[in-house]
Amino acid sequence: MVRNTDRDWERLGETEPHWGVITHDTYRQRNLTEAALREFYETGERYTDVLLQTIRERLDPHFAPERVLDFGCGVGRVTIPLAKRCELAVGVDVSPGMLDEARARCTSLGIANARFVRSDDSLSRVSQTFDLIHAFIVLQHIPPRRGMAIVGRLISLLSEGGICVLHVGYGERRSHPGAGAPLVSRMRYRVRQLARNAAGPLLSRVRPRVEKSGPAPIRSYDYDLNAVFEVLQAAGIRRMHVEYTDHAGLYGAILFFQHVPDAEYMA
Repeated sequence: MVRNTDRDWERLGETEPHWGVITHDTYRQRNLTEAALREFYETGERYTDVLLQTIRERLDPHFAPERVLDFGCGVGRVTIPLAKRCELAVGVDVSPGMLDEARARCTSLGIANARFVRSDDSLSRVSQTFDLIHAFIVLQHIPPRRGMAIVGRLISLLSEGGICVLHVGYGERRSHPGAGAPLVSRMRYRVRQLARNAAGPLLSRVRPRVEKSGPAPIRSYDYDLNAVFEVLQAAGIRRMHVEYTDHAGLYGAILFFQHVPDAEYMA
């Protein structure tokens, strides 16, 4: 039976909403000073600057979104900086506790153009389209069967010319034996590699990893990049920029792509 990961995040939002976003002791409730809180949200400001700079350098030099959707917004670490740079920012999350924190932060800063709503797999509380859709360090905590359906729904909410930024995890860091490694080591590595490829859908793609350092389990799932690319291609995506991530040995990819109606393949 697949675990209800939404319930885990709901509990985390009630107990450790900031630590649930950045798992560093500084951001645990017992340590959360006003200075630590400012530092926490400043990381979102820096990330947002890099995010928009990457979009303008790689996809659209004149990109200036008016409406933004931040999927898995948590306590608004990125939603709030995005709200400062657009007309409307909508953050969605499954955790009521985290949404309450995000609203409180906006109130304290006088930010009135950010809206936070409870999320579900069909994003039923979201009806309009968006110029920028963002999901970072979110999908890998959702079982792939559900996550792939969410990806399709997010793409459907892109406005014409809109840009989507999706982050997915796809595997763990592994040591690759070099040419000088003993034959037995190379053979063992190859056997493990073949076994992983053969049993991937049943094992590595379904079996969750668990981070045990927190008050609630945080599970990470691998996504099949082939399946992700197939969904994007079927949706008409013809151009993409990729940035890789490494979170404590968990490999991921940030996919930047633009919705261009009737885009053609390269000749």
